[in-house]
Amino acid sequence: MDEHEVVLFETMMAVADNPPIVLDVDSADLVSAWLAVRRSVSSIYESLGRPLRIAIDLNSVPRYVALSLLGFGARTGLIDTYSAVYTAARRYETTSGPAAFTEGTWIPRAIPTLGDGASPSARSVMVIAGGFEGEHTRRLVNALEPDRVLVALSTGIDEQHERAARRASAGVAEEYLVDKDGVLYLPSNDMSGCLEVLERALAPIIADPEDPAAVSFVLCGTKVAALAMALYAIEHPVAQVYYSDPERRLESSAAEIAWYTVVRVRL
Repeated sequence: MDEHEVVLFETMMAVADNPPIVLDVDSADLVSAWLAVRRSVSSIYESLGRPLRIAIDLNSVPRYVALSLLGFGARTGLIDTYSAVYTAARRYETTSGPAAFTEGTWIPRAIPTLGDGASPSARSVMVIAGGFEGEHTRRLVNALEPDRVLVALSTGIDEQHERAARRASAGVAEEYLVDKDGVLYLPSNDMSGCLEVLERALAPIIADPEDPAAVSFVLCGTKVAALAMALYAIEHPVAQVYYSDPERRLESSAAEIAWYTVVRVRL
C-alpha cells in the first residue's frame, strides 16, 4: 500500500466494527471491479442479515462502480443508506495540460443497474452532463445517435470551470441545435436542486403520449451531476445511463479544494 492507503486503512480500522476487507481490483477493468464489489456487498449482507449502510468516495471510486452500487441497492433492498462523499476541486494538476484527463476513444458503457431499456420506436432524448473534454463528448454522443440532446452543466464549484465547460459543450450543442431551454444548470452544492432541474425539464418530454421518448443520460461532466442523474433514474423511467469509459485515463490530482459534501440517500 502507498502512504495514503495506509492512512485510510488505519483510520478504517479505528472506526469499523469489523476488520476492513481489502478488494484488489483493476480500476481499468470496470466490469470486473463492479462484480468484485457486488460479490463483497452481497456476502456482507448475508453475514449480517440486514440491509447495509454504505459510504462511498466519489473522488476515488469510478462512477461506473459507484453508481452501479447505488442502483443495485435500490433494486435489491440490500442497502439501507447510501452516503456519497464528494470533494470539489477548484484547481487540478494534470500530467497532460489543463483540463485534459483522458486519452483515446471514449466508449459508452451502460451502467447495469440503472435504466430499463426502451422501445426501438421511441424517440431518443439524451441528457449530456457536459465537462471539460468537449471533442471526446461530441464523438461519444454522435456514436449513440440521439434524436434530441439536452446539455446539463454544473454550477457552484468555480466560475472558470463553468466557462470552460460551456466552451467545451458548445460543439455538441451546436450540432444538435440545442436552444437555451435545452441547457440545464445543475447546482453542484444542492442535490435536491439538481433533481428539481432535471424533473422540470424532463417531465413534459416523458409525459407526451403523442411523441413517446426514451430518455438516457450520458455522464461526461462532474461526479455530482452523475449522482443526480443516477438518483433521477432510480425514481423515473429512463432507458440507459451511460458512463463515458476512456481508452486511457491520465493522472490528475486536486491542487486546491473548493468544498466538500456528503449526500445521504435512504433506499
